[in-house]
Amino acid sequence: MELSTTERRHALAQLLEAEPATTNAQLATKFGVSTRTITQDRSKIRESEAGEGEADSPLAALKRDYQRNQDAVEQGKRSVRLGTRLYMDHCVTAVRLAFAYLASLQRVGVIPRSIGREEITRWDFVSPERGLASK
Repeated sequence: MELSTTERRHALAQLLEAEPATTNAQLATKFGVSTRTITQDRSKIRESEAGEGEADSPLAALKRDYQRNQDAVEQGKRSVRLGTRLYMDHCVTAVRLAFAYLASLQRVGVIPRSIGREEITRWDFVSPERGLASK
């Protein structure tokens, strides 16, 4: 089944998000087009990520919105005093935004739902004079 130009660009944007090191030659083979077409598609994708050109891919729009919100939180954090409740609220919001972005990428299948599991079962606190405890 042949994809339309818009469908190919959306699929290409998703693939590049998941596998950014993929070469133009590999992409051209995968989509059954020339490397020149892939180069042009990549250019259009970059334009759409910058908010120019044709309609954004859903991933580009999600990434741009996340970055805009994260930048606003960071700007707000710089305008309040370190250690205040408001500063901590900004920090919590930044972490929640990152988790929401990650969850969104997982829902659309860009990254796997299970990205590993690590459990900390014991914390060792030591005095700076003693150095790090090795266990």
